[in-house]
Amino acid sequence: MAVRHTEAIAEDVERVLGAVLPAIDLVDARVVSGGVLRVLIDQRYALEVSSPGIPRPLTKPAHYERFRGREVDVRLHAPLEGRRRVRGELLESDGQRVVVRDSEGALEIPFAAISRAHLVEEL
Repeated sequence: MAVRHTEAIAEDVERVLGAVLPAIDLVDARVVSGGVLRVLIDQRYALEVSSPGIPRPLTKPAHYERFRGREVDVRLHAPLEGRRRVRGELLESDGQRVVVRDSEGALEIPFAAISRAHLVEEL
C-alpha cells in the first residue's frame, strides 16, 4: 500500500512539474520519515519548497476562510476609505472580499485590492 501511495505521489508531482517545466526530469519523489516529501529533479532547474514561516502569508481566498477570527495585517494596492493598511480581526471571507475589523471599525476589502497580507502571530 505504501509503495502505491509513493508511486501516485511521484506521478502527480511529475505531471504537475512537467506541465510547467517540460524540460524537467523527475528522478524520484517519495514520502520519507516525519511526513517529508522529498523530490529529486535533474536538468536546468532547482526546486525550492518551504513552509510558510512566520508571519504566515495569506495568498489565496481559501487562506482567508481558514483563518477567520484571527488577527491579520492587510496591505492594499491603493487607499480604501483612507486606509492603505488594516490590522485587525478577520471577520468574513467569501473569495471575492474579506472583512477586517480594526479600531476604526469593519472594512470590506475586495480581494483584488489586497497587495499582501499575513497572520499576526500571537507570541
